[in-house]
Amino acid sequence: MADDIGEDLEYAIEKFGPVAEHAPMPATTLSRLEGRVPDTLVAWWRRYGQSSILNGEFQVVDPEAYRPLLEALFRGDPDFDASTTHVFAIGATGGLDCWSETWGDLSIGTFPNRLISEKFIHPETQRDDIDLGTVFSMADDSGADPYDDKGRDLLPKIRKLHGPLEFGQVYAPKLHPALGGPRTAENFRPASALEAISLIHQAEPVILTDASVFPPKDIRVIGQG
Repeated sequence: MADDIGEDLEYAIEKFGPVAEHAPMPATTLSRLEGRVPDTLVAWWRRYGQSSILNGEFQVVDPEAYRPLLEALFRGDPDFDASTTHVFAIGATGGLDCWSETWGDLSIGTFPNRLISEKFIHPETQRDDIDLGTVFSMADDSGADPYDDKGRDLLPKIRKLHGPLEFGQVYAPKLHPALGGPRTAENFRPASALEAISLIHQAEPVILTDASVFPPKDIRVIGQG
């Protein structure tokens, strides 16, 4: 079936759901990307379209809307190409979950801005599909959230102060910490996702990082062309 997302993902939805459906995935996106991204992702798009889970803190978005952002981030990069990389979801504070036709699943985190590409660092470990259930569990992991000056997770305080996100929003800083903004819940507010994420990445570069070691090892700056 075209919308068969599989038993493992059905179980993950039972655990992390429910799924809120917001809009169909545009037919132009489906026709352009079918066969270029994993079947699991296409099945999700066909069944749920642009949608959210975890109370709006994991949002499945139209990859075409985020292509200009990737073009800016990857401009001049020798290894990562926006034309073959597709943002399929965003996190509560602007993290991007992507599928690369070259490198498989990769993520671009925020606070700090880090690109994690398992296949680029360790080619032997990469799957040929996306385990969306695992992606959900990572989105539900506080280790991906911004932290305060004492290293404590800020997201629960941000959520309590501002309430749940609407689809198309992220929690974004009024003044980015890299520019002197305080690491407090009061410095964050709900904002339009695409614009906010673009500003987050203007504040500091994206660093390719090996997250398989502790502490994570920074390798090089992405893009800058």
